[in-house]
Amino acid sequence: MLDFTNAIEKESVRLNTTPQADVKPDGMGTLQFVCHTKGDSDKVVEKAKAVLTLVNEHSRKAWPNNDQWRGILPEWFLAECGPELTVEQAERQVELERHLSFEQRAALEREARWSAADWTYWLHPDQRLWFWWDAALVTKNDFFVAIETHEWPFPSGALKWLLRACGADTVEAEM
Repeated sequence: MLDFTNAIEKESVRLNTTPQADVKPDGMGTLQFVCHTKGDSDKVVEKAKAVLTLVNEHSRKAWPNNDQWRGILPEWFLAECGPELTVEQAERQVELERHLSFEQRAALEREARWSAADWTYWLHPDQRLWFWWDAALVTKNDFFVAIETHEWPFPSGALKWLLRACGADTVEAEM
């Protein structure tokens, strides 16, 4: 069973430091994501860490509602997010996606802009199964993010959206 409070405490430390070589991840271990940018890998990593730091600060108290999150998350992050859909709009979108091929749905997912409410839903303590482990800059255009996961498979869309909203052009799990 995931001890969420302990997991975000450890993640909060890792967001500010590199894990020591002898420290082992909890849960199922780590998974790396390969990310590509247009030359600002360092800025993308720093922005992602800053947003996760805000989420962790607000995860220690009563979970904010959607309006409160819009006041907490950085304006630049909210500007990258897609619009909130009505129930009818979401149902229409699901119906349209049913008629797409697997490849078309995958392409749509890679390009979709998540709403802030959809994103924060997956960061809620009841939903979240991954935590930042480390990041390594490879070049000014490329970096890796390692995450600690507590289940396999796990929903990684919120992580991918975070990195894309912060400026990554592509985010792919390294298998």
